[in-house]
Amino acid sequence: MLSSKPKAATLAVPPLPETPHTPVPVPSSSARESPLAVLPLTNVIRTYLITRVSSSPLLWALCFKGLQLLAEPKTALLDPDKNRALNWVLKKTFYSQFCAGENGSEVASTLKSVRSIGYHGVILEYALEVLLDGIEKGPVPGADSAETKREIEIWRKGMLQTVEMAGSGEFAALKWSGLGRLSLQLLKQNQPPTPLMDSVIREVCDAAAAKNVALLPGAEEEITNAGIDTWTLDLERQYNRIESGQTIMYNTYQVYLKSTPEKLAHHLADAQKHGYTLGVKLVRGAYLASEPPSQVCSSKAETDRPAPGVDGGNFPQVSLVLATHNAESVRRAQAIRNEQVAAGEPRIKLAYAQLMGMADEVGCQLVQAGKLATTEQESRDAYGPLWRKVDVHKAYKCLCWGTAEHLNNMTKETYWDDNRGLMLDAHETTWKDVQQQWPLRLLHIPTMTSIERSGNDTHGSDKKPKYCILTYTWGRSRASPGSPALPVSGTSWDIPSVKQSTFSVKDFQNVINTVGREFNYIWIDVACIDQKNEPVKMFEIGRQVGIFKGALKVYAWLHSLKKSDLQTIADTIYAFQDDVRSTFESRWITYKVRSIAPKGVSSVADVPGVFRKLFRDPWFTSLWTLQDSVLRRDAIFFARDGSTIPYSHFQDGEKLFYLPKK
Repeated sequence: MLSSKPKAATLAVPPLPETPHTPVPVPSSSARESPLAVLPLTNVIRTYLITRVSSSPLLWALCFKGLQLLAEPKTALLDPDKNRALNWVLKKTFYSQFCAGENGSEVASTLKSVRSIGYHGVILEYALEVLLDGIEKGPVPGADSAETKREIEIWRKGMLQTVEMAGSGEFAALKWSGLGRLSLQLLKQNQPPTPLMDSVIREVCDAAAAKNVALLPGAEEEITNAGIDTWTLDLERQYNRIESGQTIMYNTYQVYLKSTPEKLAHHLADAQKHGYTLGVKLVRGAYLASEPPSQVCSSKAETDRPAPGVDGGNFPQVSLVLATHNAESVRRAQAIRNEQVAAGEPRIKLAYAQLMGMADEVGCQLVQAGKLATTEQESRDAYGPLWRKVDVHKAYKCLCWGTAEHLNNMTKETYWDDNRGLMLDAHETTWKDVQQQWPLRLLHIPTMTSIERSGNDTHGSDKKPKYCILTYTWGRSRASPGSPALPVSGTSWDIPSVKQSTFSVKDFQNVINTVGREFNYIWIDVACIDQKNEPVKMFEIGRQVGIFKGALKVYAWLHSLKKSDLQTIADTIYAFQDDVRSTFESRWITYKVRSIAPKGVSSVADVPGVFRKLFRDPWFTSLWTLQDSVLRRDAIFFARDGSTIPYSHFQDGEKLFYLPKK
């Protein structure tokens, strides 16, 4: 469909004045700013860890088997609803990666986060469905049975809640089989829904139309697709009338099925005949492993063939959702759209979609392209209808919500088998991209000026300058009005003040001056992030992995410890290490120390005390600084006055007290 330019004859597009048309460039994979830079740090780390597991055949086999056990637990210990510890682990890992939440408040928070990244909107999926084995294991209840009515009511409430949570212009995805076992049987036999089902379906459609939320029925197993087409096209004829200007109902077309081109051509003709907009969601397909081989295309080239009769006839009104994780498919679609912009041709309504937790490098690149196009559009507002000159890419993330149903959905082998290649690519892309992110601002130590990054990662006159990082905790929230602050210029915001009992401005400056003996640039949060500008703050927080990776050195400021305290702690730890060296190789430090401990140090007796003193420092009580310690385990400790322990206590090699290495 995208490879053919639509005929303008049947698209009611008014003529435009002669104006220049400039296509928006398709961002290349080598763009200076990594697409993943728009993501929060927690998302990047979680994606890296999960894709690391899923890209390893051995690790994934074990993990997948574990998920299957949790989906159908045989004991309370393996039931996430009864085992709180297990529930917490699942929610913070796989569930947070792929699902929006279990209830309205959790979903609302997730949707807000996704939209803040820059996505045009979301596809919120109530992914309740019944698989074929659900009607093959026993008798299917009748239309008037209490069980069937209960199943229909569950779907009705879930879908109405989904529509309510989605925003205007967004999507609510669904499965027709979610109406229950009887609905699956009717779909399999290509029979119409029961009167109660039909009433409930139209109630949901009416609610969606009133809120301008489009409905996306998902494809299911091939044996049910004829019934799905019948149900869906009937609703499209009613809810997608051209005169209404809305596309409320879509249908899903799986390109790996041999029947798809002919089916699509038939549906296009039906839309042309009956005067409605055809809603098309193009996907590769999610049931490849369970489809009969005779019905599946034998090669990718076979899936690229156009629908018969489409090129030569009039093209009806079409709204398209391109649901793909393939970056090349997205680039081809963008290129075609930009060609249409350049030629002043009409374009169909198009949205791009990827599953939450997958293909972030594709979705985030679309977000970047959309921002670029929006900027281009705003700069050309004197040339008539803006939508004709700049194609603003609309990227959506598809998120399912709920509890046990979605854990079952995540454990479908086809769900993962069809995306294993993607997960492997994502693992490599994520780690590569996070190492290439440059700070938005750096503090120039000689002038105490916060300098914003310009083109080619340049700060002032220095391109990609060497920089270090100072990680610490500070008392901003407890500071009284009028308290002094670090003297930094070049910012559009006021540098936050600190409570003097936490540390003084003089202490702060001493630490920076110590670092300044080796570096001209340093990354410090108060001087490099506007703490009250939430979008900028979240953008930079999302790039912390790359920023820490790019720093030549990282310093951890333990501002509650005096120089003598740090000296005693270091001496005791190293003396204790030397005492036990003859028994086993210590893992606390990789550099050898003098064999004679400093006088007055009773290493074994003093070790517990010095560790308690060390860990009482606020640096060890903050989640943010502990996260920093994970990013850079080679961070060097500073005492309150900016000093490290004396060099004389060490042999050649690293001579500063630093975080323990594995």
